[in-house]
Amino acid sequence: MKDFAECKGPMHLWPTVEAVSNAESVLSTLHDDWFIALATNAKDSTKDEIKKSFYRAGLLNYLD
Repeated sequence: MKDFAECKGPMHLWPTVEAVSNAESVLSTLHDDWFIALATNAKDSTKDEIKKSFYRAGLLNYLD
């Protein structure tokens, strides 16, 4: 996920939530053969809020 330094608080509330370049392509390829999990050091977001961020970026379906 892209980090916008000017945005504070939970990412799912930011005006813009974007994946880094090629994230969807890579996750789509890996998801066919691999279990994909997420590890984060996010301090401002709960598990459900992180899921909302990935949903907004179009990546939630790739996470197992």
